[in-house]
Amino acid sequence: MAELFTIVWCHNNEALADRIAHNADLNIQDGSGNTLLIKAVIHDFDDTAQMLVNAGCDMDMQDMFGNTALLVAAQKHNEKMVRWLIKAGADVNVCNKRFETLNDFIKEEETIQLLNQIRHSKKERQVKEGKETA
Repeated sequence: MAELFTIVWCHNNEALADRIAHNADLNIQDGSGNTLLIKAVIHDFDDTAQMLVNAGCDMDMQDMFGNTALLVAAQKHNEKMVRWLIKAGADVNVCNKRFETLNDFIKEEETIQLLNQIRHSKKERQVKEGKETA
């Protein structure tokens, strides 16, 4: 377990890709409940975070404080990662143990605008793919 956290902490994506190929448990948690994804977000390793999500890790696992990777990205004001996690399907309604949600870290009007942009882009993608729903 510690090896995977070290790989993420060292930003060694090559070693991480190898562990993913060998079916490593990407949802492990350390003593504070941090997941590999949360650690990648904490260190602003966006490429590592994307690799973990693309490999199927659970984006909505919570640490001991109830924070998810999305809430951590919002707390760090990593707008790029917030947008990417939402587009990837992270739960925008999660509430941590301090009763904080995404809106507490991003101004409400910015959140509404961000969610509308993402919904619009998803709808455009569905139309392009011929999957538009009524």
